[in-house]
Amino acid sequence: QPTFYLLLNVLTMGVTHRDRVRTALIAPFRAGKTLKTRLQTFGDIVDKEDEDRLEALGSLVLLARALDRTMSQQVRAVQVTRKKKNVVLQCYGREESLLEYELLQDVLQRFQRTFKAPFTIVAKMKEVPHE
Repeated sequence: QPTFYLLLNVLTMGVTHRDRVRTALIAPFRAGKTLKTRLQTFGDIVDKEDEDRLEALGSLVLLARALDRTMSQQVRAVQVTRKKKNVVLQCYGREESLLEYELLQDVLQRFQRTFKAPFTIVAKMKEVPHE
């Protein structure tokens, strides 16, 4: 709640009010129900078409939080690929068995609903892909 109001009310030069509202809706993202309620409040500023996009971006925020849940940067890199209808999330971490991977299961269920595609997690140890 404080993140939402802070982002919404802090004057940032060069950022439109509409963009501040959209950022404020994404940053504290937790549940779609909260997003829908807040979208109703800002219906005159945020387009109805933005709802899916904001939900997708909010899901990405949840994924990022889950990947560093212990705040110890155990997951070093993430690579996402699409194989036919399945999305593969390759996580490169310090170990193959991390708490972050276990906590990711709840977020992936939401991800699958949002993106309408099955997700698979592949954990790899220390091997970070080259860019």
